[in-house]
Formats: sequence, structure tokens, C-alpha cells
Amino acid sequence: MSEKLPKSKAYNITCFYSLLILLAKLFLVVLLTFFIHRLIFLLVYIGIANLRDDILLIAKAFLVGIRFDSVVALYGLLLPFVMALISIFVMPQDLSQCNRMKRWIHYYGIVMFILFNLISVVDFYFYKFFQFHINVLFFGIVYDDTKAVLKSVWTDYPVVKILLFLGFVVAIYWIILKKLIQKNYNLSVIFNWKHGIAIIGTIVLYAIGLRGSLGTFPLETEDSVICDNSLINTLTLNGVFALKTAISEKAKQNIDTDVQKRLIKNGFKDARDPIGYYLGRTVVENDHLEDLLISKTQEDSFLISHPPNVIFIQMESFGSFYLDLHTATLNVLGSLETSLGDCIMYRNFLSGTSGTIGSLEGLLVGCPMNPLSQSTYMNCPLNSSVAMPFKNAGYFTNFITSSELGWRNLDKFVKYQHFDAVEGAEKLLEVVEHSSRCEWGVFDEYLFERAFQILKSPGEKAKFIYAMTTTNHTPFELPEHYKPFPVSIPQNIVNSLRTSQDIAVKNFTNFQYANDCLGKFIDRVKNSELGDNTIIAASGDHNTLQLFNFSDRQTLQKFAVPFILYIPKKYMRQSLVDTSRWGSHKDVFPTLFHLALSNAPYINTGVNLLDTLSSDNFGIINYNVAMDKTGCVNYQSNPLYYKWSDEGSKQLSPTSTTGSPELLSLYKRARSYHASMCYYIQTELIKCKQ
Repeated sequence: MSEKLPKSKAYNITCFYSLLILLAKLFLVVLLTFFIHRLIFLLVYIGIANLRDDILLIAKAFLVGIRFDSVVALYGLLLPFVMALISIFVMPQDLSQCNRMKRWIHYYGIVMFILFNLISVVDFYFYKFFQFHINVLFFGIVYDDTKAVLKSVWTDYPVVKILLFLGFVVAIYWIILKKLIQKNYNLSVIFNWKHGIAIIGTIVLYAIGLRGSLGTFPLETEDSVICDNSLINTLTLNGVFALKTAISEKAKQNIDTDVQKRLIKNGFKDARDPIGYYLGRTVVENDHLEDLLISKTQEDSFLISHPPNVIFIQMESFGSFYLDLHTATLNVLGSLETSLGDCIMYRNFLSGTSGTIGSLEGLLVGCPMNPLSQSTYMNCPLNSSVAMPFKNAGYFTNFITSSELGWRNLDKFVKYQHFDAVEGAEKLLEVVEHSSRCEWGVFDEYLFERAFQILKSPGEKAKFIYAMTTTNHTPFELPEHYKPFPVSIPQNIVNSLRTSQDIAVKNFTNFQYANDCLGKFIDRVKNSELGDNTIIAASGDHNTLQLFNFSDRQTLQKFAVPFILYIPKKYMRQSLVDTSRWGSHKDVFPTLFHLALSNAPYINTGVNLLDTLSSDNFGIINYNVAMDKTGCVNYQSNPLYYKWSDEGSKQLSPTSTTGSPELLSLYKRARSYHASMCYYIQTELIKCKQ
């Protein structure tokens, strides 16, 4: 006969509590499982000899690892947790039903532990081969010769021993779970409002645990980077979380090396056509197309003997539109206001894309297909890297960012792009005194402090630095010590806001802080011994679109970012500079190469904006909106054409192409540029995988 509960629905809570205790113990078993795998990983790949020097960092890695393990455990136990909740309302007045659910959880737990251990073992050997946790490269078994890959696995790895180990592990778990299931919890609970609150609290805590964070963003892979020691950073992740991330990145991956397919998509049948049109020359059958896309700076004996330091700063959400709002009472510039007097600034200028990673990859390697850093090509060194011309010229090349290096796999991608050093928030917190962090990494001022440290560091080599800021981003945090300039929003701007005024104040103040940091950095360099031999360039990764709506007439305001140049007098060869020229991110490094390097080859992504012999150029964003002095063409779908309303106007008006061959030419130049860059990058990626 089955055991009966008293005739009261109040006793249904008894089964829930019983199941909850069981799930809590299973949760602890999962944490113990991942702890053991992490310990094995530590002993095999880091070794006992290194424990003494890095014991505190290793301890931190294990503690951070618990967060990742907890997220995996809670997701693994989510289904039985939901069923336990349902049992409160539908469980019959019969304890045998509750016992059946426990037995089901027993089998469910066995399957879960088999999967977790199997994935962890695969991750262990994946790391042994690739020096990474499981990532999108894991799916290479589909794209490679699958039979050959499986054969390699069989011959190169102890498959039989692994299977025997897993069998032993399953037996251990079977015994542990059976003992847990057999344990009876003799609870006699009468449901009341206190238990209702307890249940709601349990659900809330479970939901927080699934996020793995109390902050703005849930726990993500970039949180696994805790220092500048990549080996220690690998301890934080577990294989299951790494696989989850890999699956997510695989879904986002859109890097296609089918050259012909991409050409057709861009409206061409043969690569010679777009390359010829983009370069303004006839391309014959015998021409080597990749070589045609290589340009070279002029030979300059002064640059050979006096190479300048060069730093390019990719500023987070540094849009031009906000610059026009600057007043004494709505101060969005901070110290940059006075610094701009010694700088050149281009305003008819577009970011490469509307997202940080797209703009970064466009600037860094000229790639129009992204995210490259989250694809199977993340570890491909590209000849289009902007660090390569500097490195070949004898420079020491640095990449620094105030974000965690784990963001978008920068730690795995950037280091292959010819940089001598790659540093993120972890390093900055270590080497910059009194540094502190925000949601997106380290506050900008500490990135600029680190950049100054690098520029001042001893050594005969000139320095090239690519720096990426992150502070000017929601949730708009500022250092406690920062004292903002006035930010009072006039009524006419308040009336046009699409957000609350409080959010706008935070946005403007964060924008001001980032600009203040940039301005102070320019002034600091300019007024130091570095001032006469350091070129500083800065541009935004994209505009911020949070506060205002933009019409088609305001396409420039929507997408424009400034391009700022500080050039010491002895490196400024032009007496006249046309800052009304059109351009975009594609033109940043061709300009810098010509300023700093002699006889240096580079990928022809754009033009030297300081070249007085040529005034014709265009800007392009997202590889589907192009602008020049004639107007704008938007070809996200069918091309839409616009002309400037009047000479010098920043407003656009729709038009047809009738009588406007210039707009048709702009459309074809933009598509030719895109197709040419795709062709170059695709051929590079194909060579890499060969």
C-alpha cells in the first residue's frame, strides 16, 4: 500500500522541500566535479612548480571558476527544479509519487553527470591541442575531413582509457546519487504565507544564479580573464560553459571564404572588375590581384632616422553629433576643448560599422566580414594587420584595451595580428597605480596612463599603440573622484530626447569624461619630451544612438564620428589641410602610414587624407551606406539616393540618379571597395587554413 499524506493540500509543500534539498546536494556534487577537473587541469598544464609564485591568482581563478560552475549546475538542474515547483500544485496526496520523482531525478542526474564529465574530458584534450578551451574551432570536425579527424582522435588520444574512466565515474555517481535518493527527509510542513515568500525567494535566487551576476550583464566568457597570465585565466572556465559559448558564437559566425559567392552577392562576376574600379585602373588577366591591393608609402630618409611614436585611440561611442551640442553649460568636451586647438579634426567622417567589434576588425585588419575574432579564423595572422607595417619598420607594437581581453576573444585574436604585447583590464589593474574598474573594464583614465607609461618606457624602438577605450557605455559609470564639468541640458534638447533626462545627463557626462581623458592625454604628451616625436590619432568606434532619433535627412549626424590628429610640426609636411574631405575608418591608417613610415607596403583600404594631390574620396559605414561631397547612397536593400540640400548643408534630400552620374559612381565605388576588401581577406583566410 502506498503511504498517504494527510488530507490537506498544505502538505504538498513537503515534497517540494524534499526535492529542493536533493537538488541542493546535486548542485554541490556538480561543483565538486568541476573542482576536480579544474584541479587536474592545474596540475597538468600549469604544474606544481608554479603554484608558489601564483598561488593568490590561482586561488582567485578557482573562486571565479565557482561562478561559472554554478551557472552550469543551475542550468543543468533547471528542469527538475521546475518540476519540483509544479509538484506544489499538482502532486497527489501520495508520497509514492514524490519518491517516483526522486527516482527520475536519479536517472536524470546520471545522464547530466555523464555529459558534464564527457565535455570536460573533451575540453581537456581540446586545450592540449589548441591551447584554448572549446571554442568555434571545435566545430571544425564538420568542415574538415571528418573521417580523418576521427581517425586522428583514435590514434592520438587514449580513447579506450577515457571510456573506461567515464565508466568508472558513472559507477561512482550511480552510488552517490542512489544514497542521496534513498535519504528520506521527514518534513511535516503546513503551508502558510511564510512558505509562499520562501518559495518566491527561492525562485528569485535561482534566477540570479542562472545569470551568474548581480550586475547589468550576466556572467560571460570575458569575465574569465582575471589577469595577464593566459594560463591562469584558463582555470576559470569549465568545458561546459566554454561549449555553450562556442555554440553561441557559431550561431553568429558569418565568415564565408567562398570568393565567387561573395563577389556575386556584391554584384560582380569576376574579382578583376571591382578591384579595377576601386583602384581606377584596368586589370588584365595576368595581374596578381592581391598585389594590386598593396600600396606603399614614399621613401623618406627623415622618417627612417627619426621614426615617430604613433598611437591610435579607438574611442567608445565617440560620435560627432554630440560635439555640436557643446556649450559652457552643456560641457561634453572637458579638457578636449582646448586640446583640439592643436589638432586636425575631420568631421565628414564615418565609422566603419555601428558596432565596436565590426569597427575594430575593420580598422585593425581591414576585414568587412565579422566577427572574425569569434570565427574559426580567430588565430589567423593577416598581412592586412595595421601593426605589420610598423613591426616591419622596427617598431615595438602594443595593443591595449580597458576591457577584459576575453571580450570577443581579443586575447585569442589580436595576439596573432603582429603585436608584440597585448594588454587588457587585468594588466592595467596590476600596473597602473590606484586604478579601478567599471562594468565594461577599467576606467579610461587608467588606459591613457598605461599608454603614457608605454610611450615613456626605455628602448631604442619607436612605439606603435592601438588603444581601445570602453568607459563611455551604459550603464554610464564614473570614477568616484571625477568632478564633472557642468551638464545642464537646455529645453530645446530636452524636447528632442527619446530617453529620460536623467539618462541623458549620465550619457553626456560619460561622454564628457571620455573626452576629458583624451584631452588630458594629448596635453600631457604635447607638453612632455614626447611631444615632438609622437603622433596621436583618435576616432570613435561608432556614434551613440540612445538619446535621439535621426531621420534620413540626418544620416550624417546619425553615423558620423570625428577623426582627430595631433601631429608634431616636424612630421607635418603639408602647409594646407582640407578638413572638409570625406572619409571613414578605411582612411585612418593609410593616413598614419604616410605620416610615419618610409617605403612601407600596406593594404590599400583607403586614402591618405593629408594628400593634397587628391581631394576625391568617400566614407562608408556598415558596408551599405556611402557618402561623399555629392550626397549619399543607402543600399541596405534597393539603393536609395540622396543629395545635400544646399552647399555646405549637413542635411540630405532624396533624389533620383537622373542627371546625377556622381551618385551612381559613388554607389559603384562603395560596392567595389567592399568586394575588393572581401576578396583580399578571403584569400588571406584560405591561405591560413591551407
